[in-house]
Amino acid sequence: MQKIDVAALPHSYMRRRSARVKFQGSLLALVQLDNGSHLRVPVHQLSSNGGLLKIADPLGESEKVEVALHVGSTTLRGEAEMLEPMWATTGYLQPFRFTDLPAKKQTELKQNLECLLKAGRGRRAIGLHWTLANQ
Repeated sequence: MQKIDVAALPHSYMRRRSARVKFQGSLLALVQLDNGSHLRVPVHQLSSNGGLLKIADPLGESEKVEVALHVGSTTLRGEAEMLEPMWATTGYLQPFRFTDLPAKKQTELKQNLECLLKAGRGRRAIGLHWTLANQ
């Protein structure tokens, strides 16, 4: 078996994991379903690629939704796909991934999440209070 020196690979081969911020429910998201109904759900964790929602009744895996939320100076609304939910002590934690978030909004989200992490001195930011923008 041949060993690969990862440090010698071009930087494009190195994938850096997106910053993740744990809000533990202090951030709310508005989730619009295909049938037009809306759910206001707490966000447990968020990255520029998706997140983890605290939800009482999980949505179907692969269900297409629209997620709207406000983080720092960024308000975003983008299409997302729900992933397989995990049972938690109070309801479920359901991951989602953004499927159609404009590149500009994704960059703004990434920058705001990194600022929140820095404000927490490198620790996960917990207990930050942001509100859902009225749309």
